[in-house]
Amino acid sequence: MFLSNSTKVVVSKQQVSSNIGARVWNLIHEPRTFAELRATLLDEYDVDEARLESDLHTLLTQRADKDLVEIQG
Repeated sequence: MFLSNSTKVVVSKQQVSSNIGARVWNLIHEPRTFAELRATLLDEYDVDEARLESDLHTLLTQRADKDLVEIQG
């Protein structure tokens, strides 16, 4: 699955597993781009940008594979 900076992510089922995961879940109740999610999380958490981007990609891909989120675009 390809996630670009303009890819929008929206909720399709509810599932929360971590603090950042919970924050992502709250953010995607409205469609957000991958870039918007990354920027918001970087502003809110003291985390390495490359690590955050990798973890965010993994989280969203895993949730999409389980039909918990819908990737658009």
